[in-house]
Formats: sequence, structure tokens, C-alpha cells
Amino acid sequence: RSWFAAVPVLLLLAACSVGPVAAFVRRDPPLSARWVRTFLSLLLLGACLPAALARARLTAPPAWLWGLSVVGGAAYVGVAPGPVTAVALFGAGALLVRAALVSAGARTDLRLGVAAVGLGLLVVALRLTPLSTALAVAGVHLAVLGPVLHGLWGPVDRTPALAWVTQGTAVAMCAGIVAGSASGLVWAAWAGAAVATLVAGRALVQATRPQPDASSP
Repeated sequence: RSWFAAVPVLLLLAACSVGPVAAFVRRDPPLSARWVRTFLSLLLLGACLPAALARARLTAPPAWLWGLSVVGGAAYVGVAPGPVTAVALFGAGALLVRAALVSAGARTDLRLGVAAVGLGLLVVALRLTPLSTALAVAGVHLAVLGPVLHGLWGPVDRTPALAWVTQGTAVAMCAGIVAGSASGLVWAAWAGAAVATLVAGRALVQATRPQPDASSP
């Protein structure tokens, strides 16, 4: 089993979804926006997240099951919301939670970040919160600033101290966007997202900056 097994097909489907985005951008902007969400979901769950999880050595599910779950889940959050695609999104979330639970040798912060993304997908699939633009933005930030960046950056066998700061910032930002949107304080939600992105980015830059050699004069 490998996280990369389904990536070529999922990337091809993501590329194919670009056409409808351009075709409907003038004739039907809401439909074009839904295709954008499908495209981003295929790209994020179908390529970016698998690359990070493979490097982080999380246990991969069967490729066919993961691929079907991602395709259906991307359709649910975009062009085809419905009971069948909701089940697929639930499956994707459950597979991520399972990977976090069974991958005992992986970094703890990454396992928690993957579990958070998986639980978020479960919440959306169960319709415990309405699917909105703010929720989509929160989900993308949570995945990218959480397990994607941390899976592709830093050591594989130990957790850098700043990783807890950046992962915690991503989770707090996601909650802030959802809460701010639900309470009508959309401006506060977007401001929180901007601040969280800057904080996480600054921490990553600081962590990856070469340190001076203490032994040199």
C-alpha cells in the first residue's frame, strides 16, 4: 500500500475539472465556484496530503478505497452534494482518522493534525455544520498549515518545538473562521485567517533558517 498509488488518477481528474471552471465562470458563476471547490479538494486530498503523509510514514489505506473516497468527497463539497458523495467524504475522513491512530511510529503532532483534518471531514459529511465558503477556507488552511506543511518539512522521527505552535495556530484559526462566520463577524474570521497564516509562516521560516555554528570563532 502507498499513498502515491492513486495520485496519478486523482491529479488527472483535478486537471479535467479546470475546464468547467473556465466554461461556467461567465455563464454560471456559482457553478464555476463549486467546480473550483472540487478542483481544490482533488488537488489537496489527492496529491498534496498524500505526499506529506507518505514522507511522514503514516500507514496508507487501500489505494482504490482512498481514491473513491477522495473523488466522491470532492464532488460533495463542490459540484454534486448528495447522500452518496456524503458517504464518500465520510469515508475519506474515517481513513485519515484511522491512519492517525494506527501509525504509532509517526510524529505525534502530525498524527494529531491528520486526525483533526479527518474529524473535520466527518463533521462536514454528517452535516453538523453548513457547507460554506468560510468553512472551505478554514478546511484548506487547516490541512495546508497543518499536516501538509509539517509532513513535508522538518525531521521525520521527532517533533520540532515550533511544530506545536504552527499546528495549534492552524487549528485555532480554523475554529475562529467557523465561529466568526457563524456569528456574522466575517471580517474577524478573515482577519484571524490572515494573522494565523503570518504566524505559522514566520515560525516555519525561523525554524528552517540556518543557525550559526557555535564552535566557529
